[in-house]
Amino acid sequence: MSNGTPNTLTQLWLRNAAILLVELMLLAISVMAAFIPMDNYNTAVNLAIAVMMAIVGLLFFMGLLHEGVILRLAAATGFTWLIIMFILTFIDYFTRRS
Repeated sequence: MSNGTPNTLTQLWLRNAAILLVELMLLAISVMAAFIPMDNYNTAVNLAIAVMMAIVGLLFFMGLLHEGVILRLAAATGFTWLIIMFILTFIDYFTRRS
């Protein structure tokens, strides 16, 4: 095991710990923002924080930052369809009569 495996494991643990700390900081900011009265902007602020958390998870934890173009394209396509499904769901919800 003199090929640098312990160093690689240490780097892996440190990278994942740093990602976890960033995610926990964003979670704490989200919790604090939920208790600050911002009228109608609470939802927008918390959604922006959630998007940042998702980006950190996708790029760093899932490793899309250093992957090839095909994998990035597949992830972008999946999220595009997710957005389309949300749009269709909200259109259906807001156009129904009560």
